[in-house]
Amino acid sequence: MRYRQGFAMFTVNFDKRDLDDLMRGLGNLPGDIKGKAIARALKHTTAIAKTRVIQKSAASTGMRQKDIRSITVAVNTGADTASVIMRSGWIPLYQLGSVRQTRDGVSVRNWGTHQGTFLATMASGHAGVFKRSSAARLPVRELWGPNPAADVQNHEDEFLDVLESVADEKLHPRLEHEIDRLLRSL
Repeated sequence: MRYRQGFAMFTVNFDKRDLDDLMRGLGNLPGDIKGKAIARALKHTTAIAKTRVIQKSAASTGMRQKDIRSITVAVNTGADTASVIMRSGWIPLYQLGSVRQTRDGVSVRNWGTHQGTFLATMASGHAGVFKRSSAARLPVRELWGPNPAADVQNHEDEFLDVLESVADEKLHPRLEHEIDRLLRSL
């Protein structure tokens, strides 16, 4: 995808310090089992968090989940932390899916008809949805759609609530599951 100037980035970290109470209770376990269990639990929980962030962002921006998934990354940065990162700029309206020229303007799926606009391919090969800036033939300007990462930043509390619920629901049970699994393999 092509983006307009710059990007916004949103990072959420799961930190093992949140699990310290649980880990103190498991103090007699060997260190390698603890480390592996934490890394695996964080990886699993981060994957679920990524999915939930994508779902929330798709509902908020009107974009398809598969388009948001392509700009969202879940990263484990070792056994201690994991991040969900979304990077995007303003996405051209033309790339939001089904666009078609109508008598009134350009119709874009989930975004309606934009009055007085037209589809065009420039001499450079760039295609887009354009609108004239004045009554004259030129200049024209391209129309842009949402910026999913900026949407996350603008509604940070809502997305943090989603991530907090994932951590509360999934992290502790998954850590217990991974510890049981590692102990059974000994």
